[in-house]
Amino acid sequence: MTRSGKTLVALFACACALAPVFGPASAGDFTDCVTDRLAIELGFPDRAIHYCSRALKLGYLTPNDIARVKATRGAAYQKKKERERATNDFESALAQQPESADILILRGVNFAQGKRWEAAIGSFSRALELEPTNTIAFYNRGLALLYRRDYVGAVADFDAAIRGIRAFTAAYYNRGLAHFYAGRPEPAIADFTEAIRLRPDFGEAFNNRAHAYEALGDKRRAAADIARAVQLRPDDPNILAKARDLKRSP
Repeated sequence: MTRSGKTLVALFACACALAPVFGPASAGDFTDCVTDRLAIELGFPDRAIHYCSRALKLGYLTPNDIARVKATRGAAYQKKKERERATNDFESALAQQPESADILILRGVNFAQGKRWEAAIGSFSRALELEPTNTIAFYNRGLALLYRRDYVGAVADFDAAIRGIRAFTAAYYNRGLAHFYAGRPEPAIADFTEAIRLRPDFGEAFNNRAHAYEALGDKRRAAADIARAVQLRPDDPNILAKARDLKRSP
């Protein structure tokens, strides 16, 4: 087999799907590695780490190949919640490809999973400097801002994400949360309603819309939404507790 052929085999072997935990869509656009193998590797991060580590021992990988493999291994470490190892691989990958928005997003997600909100926001912001319309960067930065309680900034980023993907269920839902936590139940209800339209079995959206209706004093709609949430998520203790509270309230 030729050297280029071995390189392709190595990259094929170590490829794994790259998707942020906080939302749908591809965080890494490594289209040359996208095959049916990716779905398998998603469930087996240890295997992905093994393949990537073997690939890195090849002495003739290009800098771009090295960055791709290290980012992929970092994503596998991230899936295993080995955040320090994931960070090391992402930083090493960025040393090879410092202007890769995809790798910056992966690093940002890893920071966010470790509740390092400022670092996560910085990584997503840098990705947006490189790709100003990157929907996934906007969405993930919005989540980080939401957790940091910057509700105005979160809404702005979710707005941008929805402009990029009109049927972005998670963005509508999380924008609804940002509105609700900011004391704006009406737009929160509108966003939860759109999330439910896009995903009719979205139990958490029914639950949070019930909270918003209750904030407006509409106990009838709140009770109806909680009843539906209980149907969809009968084992969720928070939803069950809310259902009991509504039954007790006059």
